[in-house]
Amino acid sequence: MIPFALVLCTLLPPFEIIGVETLTLDAESRAEAFSLAKGSRQTDAGFELFGAESWLETSPIAGGLSWRPPQQAMLSVTLEGVLEPERVTVSVRYGVDGRHWTKWIPLELVEEKGKTSQPPKWTGRLEAGDREAYQEQLEAWLATDTIWQDDEDAACRWIAERDPKFFAKHQPFIGWMQCRVTMKAPVTEKAVVRFKKLKLESIWAVGGLHRSPKPGSQPAYDKDWNYIAPKPEKEDDK
Repeated sequence: MIPFALVLCTLLPPFEIIGVETLTLDAESRAEAFSLAKGSRQTDAGFELFGAESWLETSPIAGGLSWRPPQQAMLSVTLEGVLEPERVTVSVRYGVDGRHWTKWIPLELVEEKGKTSQPPKWTGRLEAGDREAYQEQLEAWLATDTIWQDDEDAACRWIAERDPKFFAKHQPFIGWMQCRVTMKAPVTEKAVVRFKKLKLESIWAVGGLHRSPKPGSQPAYDKDWNYIAPKPEKEDDK
């Protein structure tokens, strides 16, 4: 299944928008939805990871809304099927422009209490704190003749035009996110980690109060984050 984002734009006191982003990978998922380390594979039953430090990595999915991306998110990842959780590390990373990322951030395996039929789960929290330089750029953008002063997608495109390397240096919010499942085991000819399904859920909240756009324009309040920086023409431009 191709990764997708489900956004719930529910306005709740004190004027918050609550969002849920979900992603599911299984035996029917298309190849563009994930990538695998050499030797690992997708099978009719799900996925198999071979050897030391082999991994499955999801394709990027939107972290939230295009006009107000979140700075924080609570994450959970479950792996269903035949699995040895102690041999697996589940990590996530985030970025703004779809090309530059934070380091991989490990999630914590939830300890099972007693016997349970529930699949193993990893949980964690993403929190972007790199805001100072971005806020200065936002203030400069607000001084221009903008159509909608709360449109952060438009602000980021304006910032990147002025400084193409800005989001290589700063990750002030969760525009995109990825998940990686890594096997921790000695090299072996046999698959030591198998699972049939990966499910990621991200829950976030942002402020709902905003300024109206200029007359004649219609904002898309439910549109997912979609800014992707163009590929650099030269290696030095990355």
